[in-house]
Amino acid sequence: MVLHRISTAALVTAFGLFGACSAYAQSPGAFKIPGYIKAKPDAMVKAYGAEIAEQVFSGRFTPMRRAKILSTIGEAQGVPCAKNPKVALFNISPFRARKDAIIWVENYAVGCKPAVGRNLLAVFKGGKLQLLEMVRGRTLTDPVLQRDLRRSLGPAVRAKAPKDCKRIRVVDSAVV
Repeated sequence: MVLHRISTAALVTAFGLFGACSAYAQSPGAFKIPGYIKAKPDAMVKAYGAEIAEQVFSGRFTPMRRAKILSTIGEAQGVPCAKNPKVALFNISPFRARKDAIIWVENYAVGCKPAVGRNLLAVFKGGKLQLLEMVRGRTLTDPVLQRDLRRSLGPAVRAKAPKDCKRIRVVDSAVV
């Protein structure tokens, strides 16, 4: 049995395509942003400067982002999703936790039926990007709160699951 609550359909409807999108939108900072990125660069510019923000908001990381998001969709049991769903990166938030790395959180809306949210922690260090999946869902919480949520989410879901349920997988969540 899969337990989940989803209501991100409006987000996906409002956002564009991900993946083979060659259309770029011009940002206020004069750098090109791929069409699937709907987030605004202001917070990244303020936290890390225009040069770093331009890299984060460029198409440079699109293949890696796409692979990571699609890998999480394949695991979304109970949520039918097309092979190449519509995806929007609707929020990018800097997270200054370490001096030796540039870190930010990426929040995605994915056009499955019903729609799902995905959250990634991006760690850029030594010229390499690592994308780590965080709590699935619509939450816009920071990594510390997501870590705490992840620790308590499993036991909370198990407590609500039928006693004969042997396998539980949380496919979406919302922190409101």
